[in-house]
Amino acid sequence: MAQILIVEDDQSIANLIRTHLTFAGHEASIVSNGRDAVELIQEELYDMVILDLMLPKLDGEIVMEHIRKLPISIIVVSAKSNLFDQVKLLRMGADDYITKPFESVDLIARVEAVLRRYKPANQTLMFRDITIDENRHKVNKGNAKISLTPKEFELLVLFLKNKGNVMTREEILANIWGYTFAGGTRTVDIHVQRLRKKLNLNNFLKTVVKIGYILEDSE
Repeated sequence: MAQILIVEDDQSIANLIRTHLTFAGHEASIVSNGRDAVELIQEELYDMVILDLMLPKLDGEIVMEHIRKLPISIIVVSAKSNLFDQVKLLRMGADDYITKPFESVDLIARVEAVLRRYKPANQTLMFRDITIDENRHKVNKGNAKISLTPKEFELLVLFLKNKGNVMTREEILANIWGYTFAGGTRTVDIHVQRLRKKLNLNNFLKTVVKIGYILEDSE
């Protein structure tokens, strides 16, 4: 099962796509404009975006530029059918392209093919009662699913892969937000506080005074 975001301003088409995806066993949500789509992909964890090009508020090609920075597959759905447009979009980062109108069986076949193509080998990280599926961006604490933003998830994975090592705020900031990030290290502190609260890590994700943080498997 994949988590799929449908970005389509024609409600009837969006509902049709969602129905087909649901019957195929996937979970799908809908957003009707480009600006909301960009906000959602920053906050929610999706495996794929099915993207229309002609969108209000923010053009589909601009939305694609934001999506391609994340580990999310893209299938473009558009009325444009000429080869030049298709090649251009594939070069921009689309994983596939389907022309309106389309058959449901064609859409589902393309979705499944893209998901198979880019599904890496399963990689699971564990810390005490916390299980992290790194490929699908899923986190469980015991039997409970934990909802993390993309940055919170990246931060958790970073700590797990550096367990027992002190990480400075500057190192964390560079790894998660990049060297060109305009914000300060207070951003790191805020996200660490959220991780502690959501995963009950107060006794394990420890502050190293004036330096940074360390994740340890002992209280």
